Amino acid sequence: MVFDVLFYDEYYDIPLRGLLQTDSSTMAFDACILDDEPAEIADRRGVYSRIRAFACDDALIQLFQESDAIFRKWRAAFDNGDVDTSTHPLYVDARFQELSIRKDEFFSRLGPPIIEANGLMRVESGRFVFEPCGLGR
Repeated sequence: MVFDVLFYDEYYDIPLRGLLQTDSSTMAFDACILDDEPAEIADRRGVYSRIRAFACDDALIQLFQESDAIFRKWRAAFDNGDVDTSTHPLYVDARFQELSIRKDEFFSRLGPPIIEANGLMRVESGRFVFEPCGLGR
């Protein structure tokens, strides 16, 4: 089973927080990079990491969708050379900032994880995916 990362709003080498798609639902997740990669997966593509996935509601999904639309609009202008990094929505867009605060609040209230897994985060066909090496709960 491979989980598709739909949205993320924190990133450091891999998506650290966002939404992912399982076979049956959209879930909130957080992730971290692990240093102790098992030898049996050392030859596989990806960054050895751990995810925790949580139940989430439509409100959190909508927050991610709206902030992603704002970011993509800015990113297109940035890639076009029309704006620079000082205009990043997190710095200058009040709505984007509000959405970020609301996402932080949602994540602070999430219940216990439904899925906890170590595995490989990688890019496939231009999108991030997480492949568990063994599922927890």
